[in-house]
Amino acid sequence: GRYELGADEALIIEVKVPKQVRYWGIDLHDDLNMVVDWMNRQSCLNGHTSTPDADGVVRYVVSAQDPGVPNWLDNAGYEKGMICARWQRCDTYPEHTTTKVKLADIRKHLPADTPIVSAEQRDAAIRLRRKGLQMRRRW
Repeated sequence: GRYELGADEALIIEVKVPKQVRYWGIDLHDDLNMVVDWMNRQSCLNGHTSTPDADGVVRYVVSAQDPGVPNWLDNAGYEKGMICARWQRCDTYPEHTTTKVKLADIRKHLPADTPIVSAEQRDAAIRLRRKGLQMRRRW
């Protein structure tokens, strides 16, 4: 999919996680289809790093500013870009819905029990992401 967001806007992507799924992932690309820096930014998540809500729906928030939610996807300020979602070996076809909202109104569109992610927690997650890349086998 494609997105177009202003600096004060966010895109909420909602999808019911199938009961059986081997792998799922979502990542952001810029308007030239280049992957947004995933080492220094949380621009991609997968089934291990995503946090589904109690109702079994995973809600991703795409924005340039960190809204303090677990499933934030950092578009690195690209106002236009692409979203790539991958699902493997699912028992049902996952349907995605999207809603464009004002950044200030994100919490109104998410479940009341959506956790708050502090700046310190986000920094720790980015550090772990960098460490994971550095530990990857390169050949």
